[in-house]
Amino acid sequence: MTKAPTLFTSCNALPPEGAVLAWGGPALRTVALPAEDEL
Repeated sequence: MTKAPTLFTSCNALPPEGAVLAWGGPALRTVALPAEDEL
């Protein structure tokens, strides 16, 4: 089966930070990176 890359596949190809930042959600970023920026 050959399908065009979906949003799901494209996000999985990105690093976690890139995928979350692509959504542009600070709240989501906090959930994805708990306390990492506060170290």
